[in-house]
Amino acid sequence: MKERLPFFHPAIPAVLLAGWLAGLWLVSSLPGNDVSLPPFPHADKIAHFGYFLGGGFLLAWLIRCLRPLSAWKLAAAVFFIIAGIGAADELHQTFTPGRTGGDPGDWLADVSGGFAGAWIFLLIYALVTRTTHPPTPTGN
Repeated sequence: MKERLPFFHPAIPAVLLAGWLAGLWLVSSLPGNDVSLPPFPHADKIAHFGYFLGGGFLLAWLIRCLRPLSAWKLAAAVFFIIAGIGAADELHQTFTPGRTGGDPGDWLADVSGGFAGAWIFLLIYALVTRTTHPPTPTGN
């Protein structure tokens, strides 16, 4: 039986992802006047991208722990799940006082960040598994 790397126990990314989701709900529940962003254009898009990059990374990690999908299938799964979470977040913000929500630019930043996070995870995973499980030499 193949030895599982210690960071591939699904409880680790599951707990971190649950915390990420709780943080997203909390931040999206803040009234508009309680949210302060740096004073430069599109700071909110950068914040969305960065936060969802973390979520995409954690989601890719969790999926990889549960299923041995190819890189493209894992990235596609993260893409669609993050797209749904981002849409739900934008809908949630429409019910929060002082927030507009429903911003396609914010949603696009969410999806882009999540997709980037998935690929960053995949790159790190490839490096870690390559160094911890080097290829076996072939005969001759």
